[in-house]
Amino acid sequence: VIDGQLIPGVDRFWISPNSKFVAYLNHPVDANSSSTRVQVVINGKVGLDYVAFDNLHFAPDGHPIYSVRAATGKIFVVDNEKESDPYDSADLSTMHFSADGKHSAYVASANGRQFVVLDGKKLPDFGGITRPPAPNAQLQTERMMEFTVDDHIVYHANAPGSGINALVKDGQVLGDDGMVSPDDRRVAVVKGVNPGGSAATATVTLDGQTGPAFASITKMAFSPDSKHFAYVGSRPVPNGNDGGYFLVVDGVQKGEYPEVADLQFSPDSQHLFHFTTSHLHGEPGGAYMDQNLFFTFYWLPGYFNTWLDDHKTLQILGLGGNFDKTFCRVRYFLPGADRKQESAAIPGPASVDMQETQRMAASSGAVPTMAAASTAVSPAATGAPPVAANTNT
Repeated sequence: VIDGQLIPGVDRFWISPNSKFVAYLNHPVDANSSSTRVQVVINGKVGLDYVAFDNLHFAPDGHPIYSVRAATGKIFVVDNEKESDPYDSADLSTMHFSADGKHSAYVASANGRQFVVLDGKKLPDFGGITRPPAPNAQLQTERMMEFTVDDHIVYHANAPGSGINALVKDGQVLGDDGMVSPDDRRVAVVKGVNPGGSAATATVTLDGQTGPAFASITKMAFSPDSKHFAYVGSRPVPNGNDGGYFLVVDGVQKGEYPEVADLQFSPDSQHLFHFTTSHLHGEPGGAYMDQNLFFTFYWLPGYFNTWLDDHKTLQILGLGGNFDKTFCRVRYFLPGADRKQESAAIPGPASVDMQETQRMAASSGAVPTMAAASTAVSPAATGAPPVAANTNT
């Protein structure tokens, strides 16, 4: 029932977030045909007949964009009553819009190849349009395609069998990897030479400046305000416990480490956290803020961190300080942090695999136990050097 009007035969309906559009599925009955029919009705206007409905997504202005299947088996995307070319599939869950809402892009496929459809136009195809690594599925989807401020679309793609892993802009390959800054104004591009070979090298280019050559680029991060950029480059043969992974911040090398497993800026963009470990030798992991070591953890798959609600407190869950193989929660307080805040559970999608952790610890002759979540831990507990001025743990 819409505004008192009874509409029969409706099994699904949607209201746009801005309440300007109401859409529903209509199934007209044809006495002379046994075939299934479905129509999408938007604000009372009936769309074309199809045999199956697939998905529906709202544009920033509220109007629905939907995908449907024809009797031929092909998928069509309908936007403002305009029907797309026929596709084998169209994934509206990948739909991205430019900041002003005037441009849209999504992933579709045909003949075993995937491609991005930009403003209704098919861009060059690849073996697949990929999601870059991210802490959760939502971030992966957000980062798989990004509009720049000048309305170009940047995304990741690959071509199975050809060895191509690419960062792509409007269908043209920029490099092997890279990322767009949060303000959509800067694009960091990784280019490799002889990928997979013993003489492989990789460089990062940002704002027209190309950095030093490494064997590979393993981590990248922009600050939230987009003004700072950090990445990690590795040697051809890592140097074991002594090093082999170089931290580069705003074009300046800041140190060499056994391995950098995590790299992120603080919410205010003023500090850089990184975590080191060594999978090759099973060494402990070090937590650093602005290249100052403040805690040493036993190596743990499932270690993770999060910034608390004040955006000035970094909370880390890890296995043991001082190699005691017990779980503890470590908090690093930046100046002005709210030291009274408490949380019953650590937010976020990450989790710790207790079975795997116990198996690893048991191999060392110890079984971990969960320490009290509110236990405070200081650098002195682990023999770590003091942290930078005006910060503590």
